[in-house]
Amino acid sequence: MAEIQNSKVKILDCTLRDGGYCNNWQFQKRDAGAIVSALNNAGVDIIELGYKSPKSHTSTFFEGLFRYCTESQLQLLVENTTSEYAFMVDAKEFLKNDTVVRSEVEDCIPICEESLFDWVRIASYHSTLQGTGELTDVLHDLGYRVTINLMGTSLLPEDDLHRAFSLASTAKMDVLYFSDSFGDLQPNDIYNCTNVIRKYHSGKIGIHTHDNNGLAFANTIAAIDAGVDYIDATLMGMGRGAGNLRTEQILLYLYFKLHKKSVNPSELLDVMDSVMIPLHKTYQWGWDYTYMLSAMQSIHPTYCQHLRATNQYTIGQVNGILHCIDPSQREKYNGGALLKAIDSVVNRPVQYDEKLMDLPLYEPLDGDTFLVIATGPSVDSYSDEIIEFIKQKSPVVIECNPKNTLFESQSPIYIKAILNWVRLQKTLESPALSKTPIIAGLKAIPEKYSYANVRTIPCHISKGNVQIHRIGITLPAYVVGMFAVGLALLSKPKIVYLAGFDGYSDERNPKHQEMNVFWKETSSSPLVSITPTTYPLVIEPVYRLIK
Repeated sequence: MAEIQNSKVKILDCTLRDGGYCNNWQFQKRDAGAIVSALNNAGVDIIELGYKSPKSHTSTFFEGLFRYCTESQLQLLVENTTSEYAFMVDAKEFLKNDTVVRSEVEDCIPICEESLFDWVRIASYHSTLQGTGELTDVLHDLGYRVTINLMGTSLLPEDDLHRAFSLASTAKMDVLYFSDSFGDLQPNDIYNCTNVIRKYHSGKIGIHTHDNNGLAFANTIAAIDAGVDYIDATLMGMGRGAGNLRTEQILLYLYFKLHKKSVNPSELLDVMDSVMIPLHKTYQWGWDYTYMLSAMQSIHPTYCQHLRATNQYTIGQVNGILHCIDPSQREKYNGGALLKAIDSVVNRPVQYDEKLMDLPLYEPLDGDTFLVIATGPSVDSYSDEIIEFIKQKSPVVIECNPKNTLFESQSPIYIKAILNWVRLQKTLESPALSKTPIIAGLKAIPEKYSYANVRTIPCHISKGNVQIHRIGITLPAYVVGMFAVGLALLSKPKIVYLAGFDGYSDERNPKHQEMNVFWKETSSSPLVSITPTTYPLVIEPVYRLIK
């Protein structure tokens, strides 16, 4: 009998909502339509299309349709007649001093009979539950079925967990959800949470799982066994960080193990091939080592998402950075806290048993013309032209993380800029190490490398302005290209030519955005790119500068 009862569990797919954290909710309408159609045909009970956001909502990025669920633009979905539609709201955006700001609700949420949507889901942390109860009543009175989704469940001590579910249970909701926001719950925790909820709430229960520890599926099975009524999932687990329970995975389980014949997992195959696999190739969400680290330390996954997206740090550095995030800032993402942690780790002297030696300070070179060579593909494409430029213009050359001596051999005044310790160590241990000056952002290295010509300009990162001084450089990100340009600007040259600063075709790429912050801060400097770039730089094709 338990099997028959559990087979009645409802499935809510939130690909277009939770998956929006990967692409800023910029799904193509055609792709969104294909996703919705496939989910409907597969027997998914509820499809969550995204957020509704008040006018007060702001972002530094352009956010697409599914962050606002503007109903005039969702008419492509009205032909769906089987699945119900849901949207989510963030409780804190509609509350002020634990009281609902009704004008914010009225601005973006119509009454249910005039809306495409059947359900509203309210995302709330423990701290906003008092006001969430009133918001639930307001939305329920508009005619919607309403869920309260308690976020960050794993962070709450037992007493706070009881108080939270006790407080939430007083609202006029249809389902009370608990969310494994940090992906660190285990199956026994799932049983505990459902038991606590039932002490205060006799209605329906839902669960939203994340896959930081690779346990989203196991935790969901535990929830089904515990009698949970609603389960969240996304196609291919698309979502912030490590992602979520996979819709296709849970539908297969329901169909073959619980004999839920109202679902048809095979209906998802086409949309997986045509839409989801290309999206995954672009945005590459899913489990990895760093997300498990964040789960183990109860750190918001967005911290890892930023570290992973820029791909600048070793696993050891990621571990150290996460450990250094202030405990008071771990529950919610804070960019300043991340920068502070990065700065404390990347500038920490290398940990060796042997003695360290302090590096001498770099003295800026004299020269009116500099060439900074980065690592973009255009360096290989235009290597002959760059060599000719060096021969004819005789610039001071600063090369970032050089792979060979191609440009070094052509330049009488040449230095290597190496910021990352792993790269520096590899260079120092190279049998072909020359006496060419190396400039690093570290203050000390092991004494065994005393034979090398390494100097320092201590490098720090901060959300504040770019600062370039003879005793240190402050940057918006730990990027060797920024560091190398800073070294050139220390000499106050008439012009700094750039090669290999290619940029990215997708301006939402975190690396691209970081560099744009730097370019904006140095916009008054004489910077000119001689190779193709998508950055907002003055471009002077190298062919115009050589004979």
